[in-house]
Amino acid sequence: MGKQSETKERVVATVKHVGLEIDLKHREGSPVLQMESRIPVNGNSKRVRLSSRTSDLKEAKARAKDFAQALLSKLAGGATGLAAKHLMQGSELTLGEVFDVYREKKIPLLKPGNARHMEKVMTVFETTTGRDMIVAHFSQTEVDSHLEQRKKGVPHIQRFTGGVPRNVVLRRAGKRALFDDFDRLQSIFRWMKTVRLRGEPLLRVNPLDDLTLPDPVRQARRPVMSVSRYEAMLAVADSAEAELRAHRFGRRGAKISDDEPSHRKVSGRRRRRGDTNVGHMPKGFLKLLLVLARETGHRRSAVRSLRVGDILLDEQAVERALALIGEEAIPESAWPFGAIYWSMRHDKQEIDRVIPISKRVHDALVAYLEERGTDDPDAPLVPSAVGPNVCAGAAEMEFWFLKVERCATSPRGALPHVFRGGWHMFRRMWRSERAEFFSDKLVAICGGWGTERWNDAMNTSYLHFAARAVYLCVEFDSVRDAPANGLIPGVNVAVRAPGR
Repeated sequence: MGKQSETKERVVATVKHVGLEIDLKHREGSPVLQMESRIPVNGNSKRVRLSSRTSDLKEAKARAKDFAQALLSKLAGGATGLAAKHLMQGSELTLGEVFDVYREKKIPLLKPGNARHMEKVMTVFETTTGRDMIVAHFSQTEVDSHLEQRKKGVPHIQRFTGGVPRNVVLRRAGKRALFDDFDRLQSIFRWMKTVRLRGEPLLRVNPLDDLTLPDPVRQARRPVMSVSRYEAMLAVADSAEAELRAHRFGRRGAKISDDEPSHRKVSGRRRRRGDTNVGHMPKGFLKLLLVLARETGHRRSAVRSLRVGDILLDEQAVERALALIGEEAIPESAWPFGAIYWSMRHDKQEIDRVIPISKRVHDALVAYLEERGTDDPDAPLVPSAVGPNVCAGAAEMEFWFLKVERCATSPRGALPHVFRGGWHMFRRMWRSERAEFFSDKLVAICGGWGTERWNDAMNTSYLHFAARAVYLCVEFDSVRDAPANGLIPGVNVAVRAPGR
């Protein structure tokens, strides 16, 4: 014991890695360096020692880092990185570490649009608050500072994405954007509370719970298309289309000729706006889009993504489509004018549907398909101005809608633009017209809404609508079929009139 106590030992270097300190010690008479560290165990400090098996200081430092990583992983039950650091040191998570975990675990599970939105919100907080901000220390001061910076706009603030510094320019934000910032941050913190390691959550308390955050903004007005407005737009659809064909633009706004190659007719900003060449498109495409939006009640994304093969105008085509989605065949007398196959690829609810069409839609489709002049089932029903084999884009659809709206007139003069209007006004109109006459679930099925809220046994297991009822719902005309007595002429079906 006396000889051991006389052995001299000195610290040659200290290596800090993954939150642990490793002392490299040289013992007198020993040819190799020793690695030593102290770790917390049950509130006490325990010394862990291991030989580096080398006398070279540089190599010993490298082995000390490996020793620290292995020690931390072992004591944290196999966890590594942020999780091991959190377990062993009890260190408080920073905002950057929370965002890194969210990007790694949650972002890949989100839809592309939601993922981009969440990434944008995280970038905003990395810019205004900083990645080194400890989440537990998030106070009202940080909230007020973020709101002030967002209201003024913060130019040229560096953030780090994957270790690469980038400049971010924050534009001035309104009340809705400020509320959305903290609403999304709340969802991130709530998700972090569910992430557990060895039964313990990585984030125990949501720091935003007791803070004063921006109030939710009152929902914006959602305008509904009127019958008179629709008829005015339908009346000028052909003239608006003629104007689009007469004014065609190429690069830098220069007019182009019909014999110019198609790849030179569209570029850059013009393509995104939809202000491009429509010379190759079938005649009557604007009128067809208006009729489909008005008579089917489906979303803009579903209408613009239709293919020629989705139009089912005969009984055999309808039967094949129904068999494809696992439903029984429908008698031709129940759906006399055919149906449309709405693919789940372009449906918000991700459900394949075969919905009958009215006589008005049938007549419009027959006339248009003659102009379309193709039997290819994969060909877009309404092609894009980019090319005949591409479906119309969302920006093009909005541009065409505004063009028709500008051309339309009313008895009082030019038709004014409706703020927050657009194609979705037709969907609200379609739903509102049927509110007092048909079952909500029947309207949801025909119009492409989800039916998840009808989750009781009576509605999910026992309620099945007859094929004729589905057809009557899509054939309904508010002007023709909504008299005061509540009887739909010609079908002998009593419906509930408004106010009864």
